[in-house]
Amino acid sequence: MKIKWMTLALAICLVPAWAMADVEDDDIHWEEAGETGYIEALGSLDGNLYCVTDDWKLSRGKSADGKIEWKEIGKREDAVALAGCAGKLWCATDDNDLLVLDVAKKDAKWKSVGHANNVIDMASLGGKLYCVSDDILWERDPKEEDIEWTNIGEVYDVVALAGAGKMLFCAKGDNDLYVLDPKAEESKWVRVGHALNVRAMTAIGDKLYCSPEGDTLWVRTAEKAVPKKK
Repeated sequence: MKIKWMTLALAICLVPAWAMADVEDDDIHWEEAGETGYIEALGSLDGNLYCVTDDWKLSRGKSADGKIEWKEIGKREDAVALAGCAGKLWCATDDNDLLVLDVAKKDAKWKSVGHANNVIDMASLGGKLYCVSDDILWERDPKEEDIEWTNIGEVYDVVALAGAGKMLFCAKGDNDLYVLDPKAEESKWVRVGHALNVRAMTAIGDKLYCSPEGDTLWVRTAEKAVPKKK
């Protein structure tokens, strides 16, 4: 019996502190998904991850043996958010520009298509682009023209945003993970787990990926995080 308890204690000690931080009984643990540079922006498109690191390198990430391996594919200075939508990669910049890139085309260039003011992070869900800016959740169609964003509600202290299934997920400054159905009437953000010191977040299928401070990428399921209907 003592040996079993010692084994259990050792196993707990070996779990990264980030994955266990502020865990409540219903929390799902994040797992390591690979190494990264210091990520400034993280997005996904067609089953691949995309990131911009603090040296402004744009990289594509693919899964290999359960871990994400990165390959540099270009540059994108001043990126603050990435999202894949309508078959293209969208980027909000520190200069309040909204850019789009057709990553399927060789030697494609970023194209300015609108404004994205003071964006914290951006996500894609249901064929729409979402972003958080000035404590407001905004929505727009992925049209390559300067159209207005639509205010769809207040949300405070957000540090990262992602879309999975029919739900939006956000990490907040309180180190918790929240979920929202943006199309439901009177929908509210509901806490569904922890997300410590997250800088950027995205999703592929039912998997949420995030990058906290440091050089490790983390992943967890999004499906089990959706609140059950009463």
